[in-house]
Amino acid sequence: MRLKTITLTLLLAMLTLACSDANNSLLPATSSPDETTAAPETDTPAESETETPSVSQETEVPAAESAVDTDVSGEEALTTPEVVIPHPVINEVVIGIEGNNNHEFIELYNPTAEPVDLKGWSLWYQLRADENPVPLYRWETRTDLPAHGYYLLGREGIDLGVLADATFNESLFNKGGLFLRDAERQDVDVVGWGDAPAEAVMGSPAPAVENGQSLLRQPDSYAQDNAADFAISDISIPQNSGAPLNFAGMAANLAIVLPQTVAPGEEFDLIFIISNEDPVNEQEIFLSLYIPEGFEPVDAGTELTEDRRLEGSQIVPADSSGSYELTVIAPFTYSDNIFNGSYIEVNGHRLYALISNVTIAGGSVPIGTARELIGQTVTIEGTATMYTDGFYAGSTGTKFYIEDETGGIQVYVPDGMDDVNIVLGDRVKVSGEIEPYRTALEIIPADFTTDIEVVGTAEAPVKPAPVAIAALVPDNEYIGQLVEISGVATRIEEFSFSYEVDLTDEAGNTARIYLDKLTNATTEPLVVGESYAIAGIAEMYDGNVQLQPRQQSDLVQVFPPTLRVEVEAPLTVVSGTVSYMMRVINNTEMTLNNIIVSTDVPMGAVGTIDLGDDRVATQETIKWSVPSLAAGEQIDISYEVSLADGERIEFAAVTATADEWPEAAVSPTAVTYVGDIIPIYALQGAGFSSPYVGKTVTTEGLITAVFPELGGFWMQTPTADDNPATSEGIFVLTDGLTAAVSAGESVRITGKIRELSGQTTLQPATTDGIANV
Repeated sequence: MRLKTITLTLLLAMLTLACSDANNSLLPATSSPDETTAAPETDTPAESETETPSVSQETEVPAAESAVDTDVSGEEALTTPEVVIPHPVINEVVIGIEGNNNHEFIELYNPTAEPVDLKGWSLWYQLRADENPVPLYRWETRTDLPAHGYYLLGREGIDLGVLADATFNESLFNKGGLFLRDAERQDVDVVGWGDAPAEAVMGSPAPAVENGQSLLRQPDSYAQDNAADFAISDISIPQNSGAPLNFAGMAANLAIVLPQTVAPGEEFDLIFIISNEDPVNEQEIFLSLYIPEGFEPVDAGTELTEDRRLEGSQIVPADSSGSYELTVIAPFTYSDNIFNGSYIEVNGHRLYALISNVTIAGGSVPIGTARELIGQTVTIEGTATMYTDGFYAGSTGTKFYIEDETGGIQVYVPDGMDDVNIVLGDRVKVSGEIEPYRTALEIIPADFTTDIEVVGTAEAPVKPAPVAIAALVPDNEYIGQLVEISGVATRIEEFSFSYEVDLTDEAGNTARIYLDKLTNATTEPLVVGESYAIAGIAEMYDGNVQLQPRQQSDLVQVFPPTLRVEVEAPLTVVSGTVSYMMRVINNTEMTLNNIIVSTDVPMGAVGTIDLGDDRVATQETIKWSVPSLAAGEQIDISYEVSLADGERIEFAAVTATADEWPEAAVSPTAVTYVGDIIPIYALQGAGFSSPYVGKTVTTEGLITAVFPELGGFWMQTPTADDNPATSEGIFVLTDGLTAAVSAGESVRITGKIRELSGQTTLQPATTDGIANV
């Protein structure tokens, strides 16, 4: 009997009413009683895939033979169709229907008594004689073309009314030829129609086919002449590998129940029902269940064959059925997946199940997986590692980054500036298409009002992953993620819209740091030759990897494993007392004991020194004792001094020793100026950069020259200090400010000290920072 068409309702009923006599355990693995056979070999010489195919016109067709098959029940003998064609053939071609040129399909038919494995076979199409054939489809894995059965290839994305076993993308026209080639690249069948190239025709071409027509092989016709073998039909009935077979007599059935849609990574049950429809005899039924690539059994003990099949035999009592469940997990992707090629076999006869489609849709895919789905629309969810409007994304766009446990990616939102607001730590769900841009990968929402959703806040911010500089290479797993690298700054440059730093490790590997000025962070505190740990998003740009910091705290100086002392004093003071703070830091990996901290009494101070805890000191040297300091810990020590007459208070260097660290750690000195002005020579300092970089200061001087084209003016103090290494002049950057100043004017400027292109610069934030005196 032919395979029954069973509705979902009936299948579920069969599942509920499964005979209690059936053994419902998973089938044990065993070999098939009758293996799939390959197609007959031909004597045609091998040829390359790009060579013009040739068709032998001398193949002998076996005379028609009749055969008698016995029904698997053993009750009646049935005559199968005569085998008049020795191999699979192209059976039907449709190039379109009225109103839809893409409604195309190609149907194969296997007229032989054995199933044929199409693995390694291919189907080609040639439109014109001056063009080589183009591949339509290649079977890469085991694929059964049932005995006396069909196989359907349909145009991708087109609903043919029945499911296609596979799809192709090339267009078919009202002329041309198809080549069906076996695994040895030999032509098994060639069909040409209309004005087809001569090499794409067997005998004479079949008639030209138009939209709404079918080019259909005549029943049992294999005259090796396309004109004789094919005719035009106004009716097309596409048939796939689950179509009823052309022989009868199977008193058994196979039905498979699958969900129509699952989410990426979702577990679901594949239910298969084996029925023995013989009312008298029990039957041994062999099952071969195909599981498509990407779907995996949840039970680790379930073993699939090399061609992804679960196989085994089962004794099924007379007139009963057994239902079985296999829990599988869907791959993390979005796709349509054809479940076909599953069959049962009884007494040498195979019955193939109806084919089904499982669509993977909805839900979220891991970001690491999404990065591989270029050109597809996906949904992802992750924690924001970069906020909006901090990295340049065009004049109207914005971008941010999210990551999960599998990877990170840029979310680019065209026209999203000022409308999309994402902060660090937001949990964000995004739907969009994965697209490459200048070798970086982006997910681009179609409509940010619906495709971007903040679903919560992460319990903790994402910590940058420590990565070696040598690991930051193209296509590395860290691309798109928040990472941290360490090294020595070997280059620091400023550009119009960014800063760049080269960070080099001990092995000489160098990473490029790109700091967008939209982040409001700066490289000005960095010094060439010093060591830093820099965090940021690892991203591709024109084939190169660069690290993009997000905020000032992403740039951290790294100190060697030593005992270290820092000092802090106010820049200026008008009257009263001055608070002076010392910080002792244990950068070693051990506890330091009996730490002695000492410094000299500041020059310019007067009276007693308040050490806190009701202690005072009047001697020239002050000492403190710290019992112990654990590895990585620090302690702050402060004291106050009273002002004396004079221009400034000079705080001497602080030293610190410990039992385990006898060599004294020495701090820099510090100066506090009395009043609210810091002289220009002090701002310039005696070194290559200002000691006040990044700090807001006030100074006074005389304008010596105005340079509108440079966006500022020069000023200097009329009197010099006694240090030839300092300078009494400084450039004031007023670019973007409306500042009406002239040479010769005395001005007071309040602004930030910056090092721009190696030049110490004073930059007021507003025009209020520029005043005449």
